[in-house]
Amino acid sequence: MIPINSKYPYIASSESRQGGRQENQDYCWGGDTKLGFLLLVCDGMGGGPGGKLASSTAVTSIVKFIEETTCFDEKEALKDAILAANKALRDAVVEDESLAGMGTTVVAMLINAKMAYIAHVGDSRCYQFRSRSKLFCTQDHSKVAEMVRDGALTEEQARLSAYSNIITRALGTNDNCVVDIDERPYEKGDRFVLCSDGVWGSMNEKDLNKLLTSTPSVNGTVESVAISVDEIGFASGGYHDNHTVIIVDTKQNSLIKEQMSKKTKLLLQILSALLAVSVLANIMQYCHNSHNNNLASTQVSSQDTVAKPRASSSGIAGVMTTHSSQKAKPSDETLAKDQLVDKIDAYIVNLQEISVEGKGDDKRMKRDLLVSELSQLNDSFEQYGLQDNLKRCIDELKKPISIDDPSVSEGQYNQIIKWLKEMREVVQNR
Repeated sequence: MIPINSKYPYIASSESRQGGRQENQDYCWGGDTKLGFLLLVCDGMGGGPGGKLASSTAVTSIVKFIEETTCFDEKEALKDAILAANKALRDAVVEDESLAGMGTTVVAMLINAKMAYIAHVGDSRCYQFRSRSKLFCTQDHSKVAEMVRDGALTEEQARLSAYSNIITRALGTNDNCVVDIDERPYEKGDRFVLCSDGVWGSMNEKDLNKLLTSTPSVNGTVESVAISVDEIGFASGGYHDNHTVIIVDTKQNSLIKEQMSKKTKLLLQILSALLAVSVLANIMQYCHNSHNNNLASTQVSSQDTVAKPRASSSGIAGVMTTHSSQKAKPSDETLAKDQLVDKIDAYIVNLQEISVEGKGDDKRMKRDLLVSELSQLNDSFEQYGLQDNLKRCIDELKKPISIDDPSVSEGQYNQIIKWLKEMREVVQNR
């Protein structure tokens, strides 16, 4: 068990074991980069030195690419790094034909203040757990996984199948490598697990999920996983696969929040529709009862009064009721204005928080996210003739000084906040 130290707010640990094989062809790595905390697991394949060389070459290539890239789009950088690793493996085969057939799976996670970016090729997996419940798992690129998705096999049947080791994608086997990338927001206390098939293939999903989440200690869980997989393997003859696991616990919420699932959205839409129908039915019932009461009142009044004018008090009441039911509703323009003002207030708070942060990658990431969000409001501010004012704020925020120490950058942030307050006043008074 090897703890992985990081300056970022994550706790991580890893373990890679040989299992019952002659050598360990798995390779893992974890460490800080300029784009965030990077974790990698590769499961090599190929005769002779091929498998071990493939996994180590892939990891080395990916780390090198991330360290040297000038791209600050995490998703694109991670994808390009894996494609670069694929090219490195293909080039190695060209130089040494004895390596033909070597390849490796890869699962990579680049996590920072914004969110977690997860990329994979093959059947090495990444899980995300929250409060011991599985939120997410990558989709294997394997023959049996395709059969599961087609409904021909269950997950357990696929795990136990003799064909479970046939993968449909790998690094180094094809010039045209396809990388799957998932973007995962997270909350404080979430647990991410990266592992080779030697881990998830050793036991059923229920037992695995319980093992991965039963212990709050990252180091303890990693140790328990490694021991359990070996115990199962040696009890079954000792021919079990290499097995590698990395576990990461988060200590803060990601800046980007998780979007509502389609299922939840549909459920809320159904409940809203039912509520609307119920409210409408009550209104109709109320109107019906009011009409009957007014009719009865008019009949009684006409019997007790002689030659009353048609414009009776009940008629005046009817006019008053009509006017009171037509209270002015806020227009779409008013609602849009209020929403824009709320957003400006939120951005002012964000700027105040970022301004006091120390120089570093976290400050830059939060700054970049705020720049992106402000840029999306150009049309809203254009309605008030403030598009140039918005551009001035964004341009100022993009300057390198904005990610410096508070003693240097605070004055700049105060200026941007002042401009936003002036823009808010224009919007409110329009």
